[in-house]
Amino acid sequence: GLREHMLHIATHFSNLVKVSERVGVRHAAGEALVRLIPLLRREQRNEVVVELGKGLEMGQYQISKYIPEYLGRAALFLHPSELDEQVLWLKNLLGSPTNIAVSGALNTVGVLLQHYPAYRGRFPEPERAYEARSQELLGLLLQGLAHYREEVRQEALLVTGTMLFDSPVLSMEEKSRLFSLCYRKLLFLIQAGPRQDPLTFFYRASALAHINRFIALRRLDKGPFAFSQPRKIAFFPGTFDPFTLSHKGIVRAIRDQGFEVLLAIDEFSWSKKTQPYRLRRRIAAMAVADVFHVSIFPEDFPVNIANPENLHELRAAFPGRSVSIVVGSDVVLHASSYKKSVTPDSIHTFDHVVFRRTEPDAEPADYSCITGKVLELTLPPQLEEISSTRIREAVDANRDISNLIDPTVQEFIYR
Repeated sequence: GLREHMLHIATHFSNLVKVSERVGVRHAAGEALVRLIPLLRREQRNEVVVELGKGLEMGQYQISKYIPEYLGRAALFLHPSELDEQVLWLKNLLGSPTNIAVSGALNTVGVLLQHYPAYRGRFPEPERAYEARSQELLGLLLQGLAHYREEVRQEALLVTGTMLFDSPVLSMEEKSRLFSLCYRKLLFLIQAGPRQDPLTFFYRASALAHINRFIALRRLDKGPFAFSQPRKIAFFPGTFDPFTLSHKGIVRAIRDQGFEVLLAIDEFSWSKKTQPYRLRRRIAAMAVADVFHVSIFPEDFPVNIANPENLHELRAAFPGRSVSIVVGSDVVLHASSYKKSVTPDSIHTFDHVVFRRTEPDAEPADYSCITGKVLELTLPPQLEEISSTRIREAVDANRDISNLIDPTVQEFIYR
């Protein structure tokens, strides 16, 4: 009988966190809930956490302001598969049109990251799974920093500064680990956008102050940071109009082969009527914000793969590291730059990562013109069907494209 009562009591606490008139009561109920959760059975824990999470979906500030702290801590008593569902739910909530719901999700991610080290060893799971989840949570926070709505970016800056780098809960070791994973992304995402709300200036200054203090303390305490060996470079040019889940799959596959992937978004393409360059850059940046070792190539460094001088400069920009060019097999077959004669820095002399389409009618791939090393990868069939052309047609016809691109990006395209 006591077990059943516990579920009722937990549900009651969960409701108090959401709607009690008095702040003190909300906090007391939240703390009690976090203590009670480990005593519940597996499916009961899940039920309570899902129920508490519903408070965030309502998008009312008075309700959702107190939830993240307790939702995040309670969720870390869920079994790995249920915790993963919870993370997926948060990811979808980040694509919500209401800012308050998105803020609630970001704050919950912040709480999860703070308390996540306690999850290691709570349930039997491979170290790999534990690590991947940590990266996924950090990725969600970075997606908030890349958001197109200013209010969401402000909240993400706040969470990054106060909950991550100024957290009293996280150890210096943990902070350093997260920092060395995402410092490049932070640098790129914290930069000012085109038109900036003056308030963002202060949010950003505050986040930078927290990060700066963390760096200073860490260096006093433990000496310089240990960064991993620089990876080899994969230069991936394309129109990316828009950046699809299939592009994201390609990028991940290359990254998993040990590359640092640089996405070079073409200024224009004569053959296709493309969306404005800035817009395509923005969408690509939002889509890969959560994928580590993938960056957007700077726009003030033009690289035309048919121009050996540009290619020479690209090589020179990464001394001592191999630079591979990413292309589709059809490009090697038909693009004019591969038909030209070989010169010391021409495209033929570079290592390549080639994506081969696997349709039955695809022409056989011939890489004999390339003198560099060629790594050939194929796309899984479910990604291969996603093409940018298909997405543009669907958008024009106002059809659903949620299975083709990231949720936040979809929200951005249809706004």
